[in-house]
Amino acid sequence: MESLEKKLRYSFRNRELLSEALAVELETGIISGNGKDAPIGMMKKLTGAVDGVYSDKTAVAVTDLSPASYGPLLATLSKGPNGKSRAVSRVLLVVNPEDYFTRVFPATTVRAADGTYSKDVFPFPTTVVQSAAVPAGKAVMGLPAKYFMGLGTQSGGDRVLRRVQVPGAAEDLRNLPLRLRTGHG
Repeated sequence: MESLEKKLRYSFRNRELLSEALAVELETGIISGNGKDAPIGMMKKLTGAVDGVYSDKTAVAVTDLSPASYGPLLATLSKGPNGKSRAVSRVLLVVNPEDYFTRVFPATTVRAADGTYSKDVFPFPTTVVQSAAVPAGKAVMGLPAKYFMGLGTQSGGDRVLRRVQVPGAAEDLRNLPLRLRTGHG
């Protein structure tokens, strides 16, 4: 029985590692995927692809998050890709974890009269997400409703993660192939 328990723990650990690796790569694709055999990331322009590769959006320097500075930054999001104005009710700010704690957190944390702190206080409704996929010194801002990433299984309902015996390998050695196909369009 101990051998079976050991095998189950080993199998569970491998599946957890594969799941974590998949999550990291998906996050990287969502943030900075170049569109070639990958999603088009939030940091990429949606036009001007060369050989299926999309280039980075032009970075804008942000020195503070006061209403006077934040407002013009948000105004750029109020114009759609077609040049027409659109309503903006909430924004998403994705930032590197280290930058969050050294730049965003100090700038958006306020102390109330009762001595308690409130964090992520912005002059406009902003949801902050920490992501290691964002390079240090950069952040990504966007409209949450304009981004979508969907996942599915192969046609016919096959599982994405299957256990397969490796011919010629030790009796309990398993290969766990993980295939994920993404697309856009």
